[in-house]
Amino acid sequence: MHDDVAAYIGRWEPSSISAEAAAFAREVISGTGPQGQERAKNLLRAAGKLADYAIGLGLEAVPEVLLHPSVAERFTRCAPGLSPVARRTLRTNLRFVGRRVVPQFYPADLPLPRERAKAPYSPAQIDGYLALADAQPARERRTRAAGLVCLGAGAGLIRGDLRDARGSDVACRSGGVIVTVRGTRPRTVPVLARYHARLLAAAAFAGTGLVCGGTDPGRRNITNPLIRALDGGTGLPRLDASRGGPAARGRPAMIPLAALEEIIDASGVAPRIEAMLPIGVRARQLLVRTLLLGILLALADHRPAHLTRVHQALTALPEDDQRRLRVTADWTNGPLQLTYRQAEYTFALVAGALAKDEPDGLPSPVLQAICDDLLEASVPEKSKDASASLAVDWTDLETFSRPPPAKGGPCADPEASWGHRKNNLLRSQDELFYGYYLSAGTMAREENGPAVPELARRATLSSPRHDPARAMVPVLTAMPAAGISLGDILDDSGYSYRDAGAWALPLRAAGAQLVQDLHPHDRGPKGTHDGAIISNGNLYCPATPRPLTELGPLARTATGEQAADHDRKTAELARYKLGRITADDADGYHRVQCPAAMGKIRCPLRPASMTLDRDRPEILHPPEHPQACCAQQTITVPPEVNAKTLRTQSATSASPLKSASMTAIPVSASAEFRPGSPSGGARRRMSANERRSVK
Repeated sequence: MHDDVAAYIGRWEPSSISAEAAAFAREVISGTGPQGQERAKNLLRAAGKLADYAIGLGLEAVPEVLLHPSVAERFTRCAPGLSPVARRTLRTNLRFVGRRVVPQFYPADLPLPRERAKAPYSPAQIDGYLALADAQPARERRTRAAGLVCLGAGAGLIRGDLRDARGSDVACRSGGVIVTVRGTRPRTVPVLARYHARLLAAAAFAGTGLVCGGTDPGRRNITNPLIRALDGGTGLPRLDASRGGPAARGRPAMIPLAALEEIIDASGVAPRIEAMLPIGVRARQLLVRTLLLGILLALADHRPAHLTRVHQALTALPEDDQRRLRVTADWTNGPLQLTYRQAEYTFALVAGALAKDEPDGLPSPVLQAICDDLLEASVPEKSKDASASLAVDWTDLETFSRPPPAKGGPCADPEASWGHRKNNLLRSQDELFYGYYLSAGTMAREENGPAVPELARRATLSSPRHDPARAMVPVLTAMPAAGISLGDILDDSGYSYRDAGAWALPLRAAGAQLVQDLHPHDRGPKGTHDGAIISNGNLYCPATPRPLTELGPLARTATGEQAADHDRKTAELARYKLGRITADDADGYHRVQCPAAMGKIRCPLRPASMTLDRDRPEILHPPEHPQACCAQQTITVPPEVNAKTLRTQSATSASPLKSASMTAIPVSASAEFRPGSPSGGARRRMSANERRSVK
């Protein structure tokens, strides 16, 4: 231990702990010989906090007592005011101190035996098992045995994953076959091409039942009869459900290489980026098109798109594809496979060409345009016009870099910043993260229209220094210029609560109609316009019963009877709503009509309405001094009325709307919108008064 470290330990006496605890910490840490002042400070802090806690419990401040494993464990588990990270760090440091000061209490850990992974079956053995499966006497036994082999060898499933696999879990997607795995580790895995036909046949035979047979996946011997049936081939070992086939050695990307190449070529971004890069004396081996292909391959295989993973994805391609894509090229001394340095060099050139001169946490216009083109090219041609509706949401995305030091200083990702997100615990709380907000808009079905694929249409990344709603507006409003019309925009209260000029007005000017959940502060009566009540983004008759205008959203725990009662009240409220009879003009003005004049309610001020059936609500006490909404057939509504909360919903919509839950690339959304936190935590049914408007 250096003299400066010893001197630091000798004078260490913080004000946050007692003098007796500080003396104990100095004594025990002096015997550990820390290598460096920072390490000494961390150990002193751990020992001091332990002593301060234990002395308060009446324990003697000696190493044999305070550094006993039971005392140290109780402190790290029960001491108040410590975060989970701090508890883990303190326990690690205290164990380090205990092993050096009181080693009799901390015996050396015994090495645990390690079980080597079993070698996968060879292709010849797999062919033998499939031949045995085809030789089974009954069709049911043949299909189940073939399904067992294909799930194990083609998808790499073992043990419990095989028992839980159902026929409905096997599906065709993007030119391949995938299996949705249930159980304790749910995931989606691709199937090798040679097993597609057999597995699809087995899945069709099983239907919604188990592929390997049986009715209860909890039974652990479901596969035993099939394994016994496949046991007996000459030269074949006994089939083992814990061993994989070729899929266990290396699965292909879920999306075929040809499909990814088609997306890149259709977007036209590769030549545009190449034109922006400097031209060197010697040609680069790695082309921009191949670099983009490697990034998509890594993402398609559910791997993080780190540059090392991109390099691995490219060098793992078949030899013919490597030569075609110039991953392997002929040089003076023979063929040369792409090196990581070459990938890093090309990536640095691309990143520099697409970056802003002054980074500010938002993508440059050219980078955003390239991302838009790639996403648009990934939408199949038959689905481009399937729906003009988008579900929009944002989620947190932590950066690869560590946050900057608390005392200030640089970090590896200076454009990232601290942001807030909600956790998914029972007590939902805000917490800090260091990174970006990922905003995305995914396709959603039209009102009463057919289902559409939930494909991401637009996405952007912004630092938490910027409002994610404002960052998404220029991305969406640029779509009409690209020939993509905007329809309904489904969003939650995180968007609707923004100032009208930040979200609602620009989107309406671009032709979008907002279908949004209102923030609690925007719900209920919010004044009047020409006598009409402004409530929940709509205008209502001034004689509307107060309990109806104050009707709130349906609770998450509502029963079926409560939901039905809520819908009845909502239908009643919709009768009092003033109906729109014109679209917005160039200045944003439109006209609405009295509900009695539209035949929705009976009102003495509208004598013609009193001849309507009595199944309609009747205004028993009309205003003594009628205002414009009652004295005129129609009134004009300026754009500033309900500028933020005006929403478009149909009377016939019975399904709730679902908010984008940000887990995949980048978002999963449909027209069943369940507003919640941007990270997809909270979900509730949208009330009927938030989705209904009677024409």
